[in-house]
Amino acid sequence: MEASKNNIFRNPPKLRILLVNTKIQRNTKVMVQKVASHFSENPCQVQQAIDEIDQLAKTSIELLSTNCDILADDQLLFSKWGKLIDRNQFVLANELCVSHSKLDLVCKLASQYGLHAKLTGAGGGGYAFVILPLLVDAKILQKITAELINMDCSVCETTLGATGGVKIIVL
Repeated sequence: MEASKNNIFRNPPKLRILLVNTKIQRNTKVMVQKVASHFSENPCQVQQAIDEIDQLAKTSIELLSTNCDILADDQLLFSKWGKLIDRNQFVLANELCVSHSKLDLVCKLASQYGLHAKLTGAGGGGYAFVILPLLVDAKILQKITAELINMDCSVCETTLGATGGVKIIVL
């Protein structure tokens, strides 16, 4: 399936995620100003980071759009996507400095369980998501959820790419 600009996914893959609210208030304006300031000090470094994020996003779209029917079931493809997510988070946190220590802890925890996570939006707090393989072990899901709740995060499980009504389970 070839991705188009107007309709990337005709039959989007159904992918499970944990949506994690860090309960850290974020401020998009402050994050944009932070990146702008960093850009004025180090334009080449920031541009390189932005270009890498752009390429990671394009690679993810290509991976998801050409393999949407098998991504959730194929561990190798899922792992490739996870590595793209991990790298994206690394660039956001370490090169653009738009993460937050609590978002970093969420991502580190996910990694300890063999999962992949990144911040959403502008960063600086707010939400992260953790991608879940189709057959994630229920015990792992329970453990990571309990640890996230112990970190004072709220957690819900949902599905990306679902059509019609979407079930969201608050954990």
